[in-house]
Amino acid sequence: MRNATAGAASYEAAKRRKITALTALLLILAVIWGRVMFNGGNAPRPSKADPSKEKFSADNGTAVAKPDQPPKDAVQIEWPSALARDPFTYDQSFYTSALPAVDITPVDNRDNITKRLKLQVIIFGEDSKALINGKTVRVGEVIDGALIKAIEQHRVIIEVNGSIIELSM
Repeated sequence: MRNATAGAASYEAAKRRKITALTALLLILAVIWGRVMFNGGNAPRPSKADPSKEKFSADNGTAVAKPDQPPKDAVQIEWPSALARDPFTYDQSFYTSALPAVDITPVDNRDNITKRLKLQVIIFGEDSKALINGKTVRVGEVIDGALIKAIEQHRVIIEVNGSIIELSM
């Protein structure tokens, strides 16, 4: 029975400590709030401008810059009178491919050629390149008897014995 009374007493003591701590926190918050709201008796005073340091003068309610004292942080930007092009339109010819249209005709030994020539990588751009069988090739070069006719974004067109074949990834 003594353990039950001791447990209840320690519970009550812990409860009193919590209430005391919360009361102290509320008192601290009230003091901080009062200082912020009332500024501890130091209310802000109106500022007075020094006329000798003014950058602008007010004439008839309008601010006018003094010619002898330009603003220190002013930036002069010179814009051209006309832009070279309209920035909100695009030249469609820039986005069209300069590669000629290629007619792809079937070849009897197409499977044999596509197994022999393995397209690994395409680097597409102004100077397009392709990696075929571990060798870097450009348009007009020959690899294993196949002439590279065109390198496009997702395929390479080759010519073998007068027949056009497409290698794709």
